[in-house]
Amino acid sequence: MMRSFFTANIPDALVEAARIDGAGEYTILWKIVLPLSKPMMATISLMAGLGYWNDWMNSMYYVTDEKLYSIQAILNTIITNIQFLTSGQSSAVSAVDVAKLPSVSARMAIAVIGGLTVSTVLTLVLIPTLYCVFAGTGIKNRRRKLRRQRELDVYFQDHKDEIIKK
Repeated sequence: MMRSFFTANIPDALVEAARIDGAGEYTILWKIVLPLSKPMMATISLMAGLGYWNDWMNSMYYVTDEKLYSIQAILNTIITNIQFLTSGQSSAVSAVDVAKLPSVSARMAIAVIGGLTVSTVLTLVLIPTLYCVFAGTGIKNRRRKLRRQRELDVYFQDHKDEIIKK
């Protein structure tokens, strides 16, 4: 994904122009390529974060207190328990009516619960924050743009006659 982004969105002419101007490889990387690839870095970081969010195995490895399990680990435990009970390998199956166990509906409910928590966090918190950071539309940038516009307005009012003569 990153390779196709770099080949499609960073023009070769821009890199060649930087080389002609005397920029080295690291200068081209830091001053041209990385600033132009901020959307790709945001996308990759969201995907990596989503992968860690949905990872239940790490909490099973490292967390010993069940109160501290992530929601994905709890949902996975519920699914595993239902599968064990429906397989008929337990002596508790005689006490539990297997037909009444919600195997498919529980999986669907768990998918909805897991999906809603992820989508809510992404849409309400992460995506607007990352958009403001990477697109430069945060409050500080807006204030900076307004201040610059006021400075330009004052400058043009003071030098209006000189500008019109030119």
